[in-house]
Amino acid sequence: MTTTASHINARQYLYVAVAAFVALSAVLLWYNDQQKQDLQNLEHRLYNAQVEIRVLQAEKIFGTPFIAPFSALDQHGQPATLPDLGKEHTLFLFFASRHHPLSLDLMSSFGSVIGDNVPVIGIVQAGSFEEITPIVEKFRFRFPVYLAVDSPFDLPNSPHSVLVDGVGNVLHLSPIEGFDTQTVEGQISELTQIVRRLESAVQPDLTVRWDPTVQPDQKADQLADEKSGVYRPHTVDTKAEIIYHPPIPDGVVDLNFNGDVVIQLVVGTNGNVDTTFVAIASGRADVDTLMMEVARKVVYTPAVHDGERVMTRELIPFMFRTRGPTPDEETVTEE
Repeated sequence: MTTTASHINARQYLYVAVAAFVALSAVLLWYNDQQKQDLQNLEHRLYNAQVEIRVLQAEKIFGTPFIAPFSALDQHGQPATLPDLGKEHTLFLFFASRHHPLSLDLMSSFGSVIGDNVPVIGIVQAGSFEEITPIVEKFRFRFPVYLAVDSPFDLPNSPHSVLVDGVGNVLHLSPIEGFDTQTVEGQISELTQIVRRLESAVQPDLTVRWDPTVQPDQKADQLADEKSGVYRPHTVDTKAEIIYHPPIPDGVVDLNFNGDVVIQLVVGTNGNVDTTFVAIASGRADVDTLMMEVARKVVYTPAVHDGERVMTRELIPFMFRTRGPTPDEETVTEE
């Protein structure tokens, strides 16, 4: 009897130990997932803070988060309009004729392009065209230099490099600091790496078209009520533009199907997404939910109306199509 009771007690202890191990494993898994989520949230907040700083800096210098076309004179005194928004990316070097000659000399370290093919353009803010001629001749800049007519920008005390995309969004803004060529060359190298990362990044397909006869759910219109301060894109002076689109997570749900999802959202005055709504559903709730989560992490340059940043309603389409097996998958299937 004692032996049988001992076996029973041992079995009970084993069950308790296994149960405790399973419970502890579940807690650890939950804790790890929570830590991962907290880290992702922290990275997202940090990125948003960096975007907010860049937007504020751009607004301080240019009046908006964008570089709108402005009047200029080229090195021969001929009228020009900048920026040339036909290019994918352009690096502008903004400086004033009052800057210390050493700063202007160090900027001659810049070539005519940065990265592989991004053009560099110099913008001098001076009182007249005659002021920029000696600057260009003395420092022998290898990039074209223009005079900003009527001194339109609130330039800081140090020259600034501003990387813009094809529609004028400020992607990167930083002062050109340093008192030696090596420091400036280091800054040029950093800018080159930024440009190459932007050029090599796989951009999401934001050109998806859907049947215009398919109308979003009428409840979605509640998100865009100008009386509550939410504008539609066609009613603002400067539209909101996407500057960060997070990748769609792999392996969360099966995306190998034919379907379209259109997410309607409200962009706040800081460029972050405040509200999301499924305007056109794919027919799969798990996909719609995931796309809403992705849309919440999109970051915009905020829309501008009457000189102030405003909230706007935007649409983000996602298109999914079935794909065939990859060569590796075909090999595994054959084996």
